[in-house]
Amino acid sequence: EYTCADCHGGFSAWPHPDGGTTESCVSCHEEQDTAWSRSIHAEPETGEPAECASCHTVHEVAWAEDLAEGPDMIRMNAGCVSCHQASAFASFDAHADSVSCAGCHSAHETRSVDSPDALMAPLRQVETCGNCHEDVATEAMDDAHGEALAEDSPETLTELEALGHDGAPSCTTCHSGHGIVAVDGPFAIDETGTCGTCHEHAVETFDDSYHGQATALGSEDVASCSDCHGTHGVFGEDDPRSMIHPANLVESCGTCHEESRAAFVQYQPHADHNDRENYPAVYWSYRAMTALLLGVFSVFGIHSALWVMRLALDERRQPAGGDG
Repeated sequence: EYTCADCHGGFSAWPHPDGGTTESCVSCHEEQDTAWSRSIHAEPETGEPAECASCHTVHEVAWAEDLAEGPDMIRMNAGCVSCHQASAFASFDAHADSVSCAGCHSAHETRSVDSPDALMAPLRQVETCGNCHEDVATEAMDDAHGEALAEDSPETLTELEALGHDGAPSCTTCHSGHGIVAVDGPFAIDETGTCGTCHEHAVETFDDSYHGQATALGSEDVASCSDCHGTHGVFGEDDPRSMIHPANLVESCGTCHEESRAAFVQYQPHADHNDRENYPAVYWSYRAMTALLLGVFSVFGIHSALWVMRLALDERRQPAGGDG
């Protein structure tokens, strides 16, 4: 515990003398001050600097460990939101009231969100998120997305966004920043839309499949992207670690289909009926069935039209006023 005299000196007598002094926070927290001096709060792009009391107040300062969780964390987050209103957690966000702003953006060395040195810079996100999600981070660093991100090496979120669909995703690309849906929430229903921002053609062919049709109708039981490809351990089909590698398909499909066997996994979930080279059987079957349906509807359409014409002629030939 600290007493008044720890911060305020020269006030031992009453009435207080004019020569009283107040110690600065730096006198005890030199390391934190050094970190703060490098932050965007020390030299903001607009407005006044955010100094110690701006975030910690003067006489209601909480211990650092208390700011990581509980009521003091919620109070500190509210202080951040008072300036950064657009960055408030969405009510459904899995981090709302459970993760401090400082946990992702640093407590004192807070950089601009688009700075290469920010904790949320694309190449630092796995490490930052990995402070809580260690197992996920380990998978994400080594999978196809992690390797591609390291190869692209975008230093800022602006650079990552500029890569568009040709770039690899970071954590926030798939999960967003302040509107993160819990993994046990309705994420699977939105999964195809998320993955489809980069894998547009794959999602188009998925939508044509049984899995895609059931997903579109709202089913949470049918397989979606991550059920077949994994979430953070995503690899290409030629990689032995991949869930869709030929050697792993029986097991992967078997998580939903107990009858899964070698013949069963010959199913082509992303077959493109317009791709004659890669899917000739599907291509010609689709065209044969389309021709058959058009032929059937054409024949019966002509038949119905002729039948209506015949009825109309018979009606005109019918003598007025009787059967004779």
